[in-house]
Amino acid sequence: MAEVTLKEIHKDLVSIKKDMHKIKIYFEEDYLKLSDEIKKQIEISRKTPISKMISQNEVEMEFL
Repeated sequence: MAEVTLKEIHKDLVSIKKDMHKIKIYFEEDYLKLSDEIKKQIEISRKTPISKMISQNEVEMEFL
């Protein structure tokens, strides 16, 4: 097995941190330039109690 130095690990961690930052920016709603209607629908869906939601299995049974 090849030896890995702390310097290499640090370099990799910095690279991963930069990548994660890019991913985070990509998924921010403002960055996606969502329409006002979609933002409104998201807000409504976030207020929906979990008890009113259906499970993944129920969705699959309906559409598959």
